[in-house]
Amino acid sequence: MPRGVEPPAIPLNERSDEALARSARAGAPAALETLVARFEPRLMAFFRSRGVGRHAAEDLFQETVLQMWRRLDQYDASRPLAPWLFTIAARLMHKDGARRRRRRQREAVAAARRDHTNGAHADPSGDAPLWRLASRVLNDEAHTALWLRYAEDMQPQHIAAVLGKRPGAVRVLLHRARRRLAEALAEPAQPAAREGVNA
Repeated sequence: MPRGVEPPAIPLNERSDEALARSARAGAPAALETLVARFEPRLMAFFRSRGVGRHAAEDLFQETVLQMWRRLDQYDASRPLAPWLFTIAARLMHKDGARRRRRRQREAVAAARRDHTNGAHADPSGDAPLWRLASRVLNDEAHTALWLRYAEDMQPQHIAAVLGKRPGAVRVLLHRARRRLAEALAEPAQPAAREGVNA
């Protein structure tokens, strides 16, 4: 190539991930857009393979892109981009999953309180949908602790006296029972349970 003649620019879609990341970090929006388009199907497939629904996966993808853009100055362009980007995605998915589990637990607690208000307290058989589900998915001790807490409004130290446990152990038992119940509520084969939640 003659001296003083610039080499032809490599089209964006032919550049490496790392080169695009360097350009995006230097302020080239087209490079960032190319990266986003390149990784969208891969990240969406990753999220969906982990059981994330389509809308939630789209939200996670957008959040991953945002985090990537914010952290590009921390990226070491001498290393492959994909592992760095998927680390961001996996962490976001983990946090999102924990947030969803906490929300399901809150829904389970709210449903238990609704059942209590709507007559589960007066019904010694606990025949409301949520309690029927609880009797199927929890062992006797966990079911008893949950019932005493939400149907009887009993504090953990009093439940501990009933079960012959320490209050700390009761709190752990309640936490695990709520989590198991929340997981069961999220399972597709529990229509009766969802009726109780949506009542």
